Amino acid sequence: MTVSEDDEDSTSLTRVRLGDIAAYMWARWRAQPWLGLGFLLVFGASVACDLALPLAASGLVEALGRGPVEGQQSVISAYLVFCAIALLLYLCRNTSFRFWIPFAARNMKAIVSTAFKDVQRFSSDWHANTFAGASVRRVSRAMWAYDVISDTVAVTLLPALVVLVGVTVITALQWPLIGAFVGATIVLFIVFSLYVSRYYLAADYAAANAADTRIGASLADVIGANATVRGF
Repeated sequence: MTVSEDDEDSTSLTRVRLGDIAAYMWARWRAQPWLGLGFLLVFGASVACDLALPLAASGLVEALGRGPVEGQQSVISAYLVFCAIALLLYLCRNTSFRFWIPFAARNMKAIVSTAFKDVQRFSSDWHANTFAGASVRRVSRAMWAYDVISDTVAVTLLPALVVLVGVTVITALQWPLIGAFVGATIVLFIVFSLYVSRYYLAADYAAANAADTRIGASLADVIGANATVRGF
């Protein structure tokens, strides 16, 4: 994150392109390649298990359908396979956060440190004519915004996308018409969600952030000036 000395108006709304946000996120992630790679490998294994779990359940159901005599050994084998995949799924998912937590925490620390250095380089005149609370609020909101975006992309969006594509492919192999219907429904839902977020909710979010900056700035500066007022 970088803070501009010309950005003195806490109520101004700056449009940031999606490509700029993606480039900044990628730059932050590249700063810690080993933690990021470890998370991707282990979390990717959990996603693969998530895709394999319905197939294991299908095998268990088929084994149960053979009856108590013919399918006894098949049921035991299918049940053990199902339990092994489920255990590996939760083991990999929980282990992946051992990589993700320090990865996210160090990136958030770097964002705050970089922004603090930028603000400290500004002139005394800028600090005298700018709400300190607004600057603090912008830095903290940028840090938490990074956390929300990175969690959404890495922990929620990408795994869900992989699972949706995998389920669509598996369904299409079994029943092409239903697979095409599932795929078309998923694409329509994603397009509609992106359209609503970009062209309907974006302006409201920007206005809410500006109002949040003004309120946070006023509260921080008023409370910070209490000692001066009392001393006077």
